[in-house]
Amino acid sequence: MRRKYIILLVLCFFVCTIKGQIKKSKVDSIFNQYKVELPQTSTAYKFFKDSLSNINIDSKEKFYSFLWKNRIVPIFGIMDDYSCKIIGDLILLYYKENQQKGISIIINSIGGSLVSTLGIYDLIYMIGDDCEISTYAYGVAASAAAILLVAGNKDKRIADPCARILIHSPRLGEHKEIKECEDTIDINKDLTSFKKEVYQIIGERTGHTIGEIQNYCEKETWFAAQEALDFGIINKTCTWAEYSKSFVP
Repeated sequence: MRRKYIILLVLCFFVCTIKGQIKKSKVDSIFNQYKVELPQTSTAYKFFKDSLSNINIDSKEKFYSFLWKNRIVPIFGIMDDYSCKIIGDLILLYYKENQQKGISIIINSIGGSLVSTLGIYDLIYMIGDDCEISTYAYGVAASAAAILLVAGNKDKRIADPCARILIHSPRLGEHKEIKECEDTIDINKDLTSFKKEVYQIIGERTGHTIGEIQNYCEKETWFAAQEALDFGIINKTCTWAEYSKSFVP
């Protein structure tokens, strides 16, 4: 009887060890692309390392582990097509791992590719009913980044009190995808379509009409955090120290 008990304990230990190895392998696989030294990767690592004094993030491996445990998607720097692909991959992988557990998107970005950003927005919109999406702006959320800020679930769109948000109309120079296809598409028609989509997204999320949003976008409007709160872009302001309290080491 005692021998059977010992064998059972050994088997349980073996199973737990295998599960741990699978988990580690899964985490390594998930962040394999993110480990590429993108400028925003290094910026995000330094930000989390320096701003979370209660959590030891003294290596990139601990940084990736921290992101995984807390289901964080950092959006730092310029959002080009490649970084947007990685952002989308992280959101999908978190969602696949647990469809009921929330995802935190931390934004400090001047924006970038609108086409790729709208793809991320569609993804967030698609999973938002099942998985709570929290967006938090720290520093700047401008242009395309502002679209992702308003993509968060109701009452989960938050900004640091010192954050700044910019909304503006899409510009042709920012759309490499359109310019590369100018022989086969009507540039003016497609740009107009993009503008309408941006106005509609921001309008639906803030409670303003498309005409009102168009007016603010055409004027390239900057909002302080309190102004963004009053306008409806965000639902709450809180410091990074407050927001990060729920993060686990």
